[in-house]
Amino acid sequence: MPCRIGLQEFYIRPDGEVKLCFHFPGIGDTTKQSAKEFWTGAQAKKILKAAIGCDKLCLLTCLSQKSLLNKFNQALTILSRQKKTSPSASVSVAND
Repeated sequence: MPCRIGLQEFYIRPDGEVKLCFHFPGIGDTTKQSAKEFWTGAQAKKILKAAIGCDKLCLLTCLSQKSLLNKFNQALTILSRQKKTSPSASVSVAND
């Protein structure tokens, strides 16, 4: 299923940058444009099209309907990232 995050909401960063998704560049700036200007602008249309075509297995895509296979692949992706980032635990045993 296509990602629907860009159709439902946008994020306004503290610096005024407006983003549909953190994977993509911003669509405008609230300090320089009105909401109508950045929402209907060329950059927004370009990013929205890219976001709808996105196939990343991120947690934001939970806003669209996923098949059981998609959910399974998403879980595998998250688990594999955790294994890569978690420090290897080494246990030393001292004999008295």
